[in-house]
Amino acid sequence: MIAQSCRNHKVLHESQSHRVGILEFGSSPYRSTGIYISFDGLVTWITKNVRLIPDLWTYMDDSFRIDEYGNTIWYQKYEKHMPESQVKLLSLWDELGIPHELHKQLFRTTLTIIGIEVNANSLTFTLPKQALDDLLQELYEFMSWPERKRGASWTLRWWQRLAGWMNWCFNVFPTIHPALNNMYLKITGKDQSLMKIWVNNNVQTDLKWAMGHLCNSLGVHLLSSVTWNIEDTDETIFCDTCLDRLAFWYPTHHRGFFSPVPPHLVGKTIFFYEVLAATSTFDNLQGMGIYDLKVVVYTDSMNTIQLSSLSVHFQPPPTFLHGQLHQIQIRPASASYSWSEK
Repeated sequence: MIAQSCRNHKVLHESQSHRVGILEFGSSPYRSTGIYISFDGLVTWITKNVRLIPDLWTYMDDSFRIDEYGNTIWYQKYEKHMPESQVKLLSLWDELGIPHELHKQLFRTTLTIIGIEVNANSLTFTLPKQALDDLLQELYEFMSWPERKRGASWTLRWWQRLAGWMNWCFNVFPTIHPALNNMYLKITGKDQSLMKIWVNNNVQTDLKWAMGHLCNSLGVHLLSSVTWNIEDTDETIFCDTCLDRLAFWYPTHHRGFFSPVPPHLVGKTIFFYEVLAATSTFDNLQGMGIYDLKVVVYTDSMNTIQLSSLSVHFQPPPTFLHGQLHQIQIRPASASYSWSEK
């Protein structure tokens, strides 16, 4: 725990109970799960609306909440001071006859909740170190070539297992969604779980890029959550591309920028250029030292919107985008270049 001088900090607490006995009523397992969820939902409703414990989150038998550091009261059953809202929850469970154990009643500034490490003071969400190390090791082994083999191959079941593991880490590393694109293409249409599938160069490139990001990223940092209308926009940018040029335009400033497509990317599908144009607008804003604005970027590319919405079902795969943005040279457009005619 942190020192007394930091008593204004936040603390997380997590409580776990044993709410399920043997649910054998001659029904399917899914029905038993439904009975449990219904009961758990009722207990949660009582907690919030009768015992007036706000902002309580529940996932199966885990309940957790943020509280002020130092806001503790005595809980007689465990003979210790605990966060006030946690004591209220445990007291309700006692009244309802729901059993619980001391070692599962946790409270500290950083907790691992449903596999995600949450820091209540820095407002960060990431994977615990051991979980991240395990994922990185799995990615490394997946790409490694066995001795005297011409490449790496794994069963479809193993590909699906790794894809599921990666999908879980997207909760705290959302920007690496594109890393699954080529993996998705490799397993699409296949249904034989023991079928061996080779790891090709595109998959390796994606996963190596993901590993580099996982090693350097701190996860998700929650700054604020706000909703605003289009009328509240501070900056509006229009972007578009053709097969050899990228460009974007600030209508309020009457300023336009363009760049030739990098030579090694000429001939790619125009989708790639659309993504580069859209991402270049934010790179340009940052380069001008413009921050904390509400920005709207208009694009006519639905694939770009899907990419920014963390979709991995677009075609073709964006392997080349990894690390390419810095190669785009932004130049002011000439005075004769008029977007108003577009």
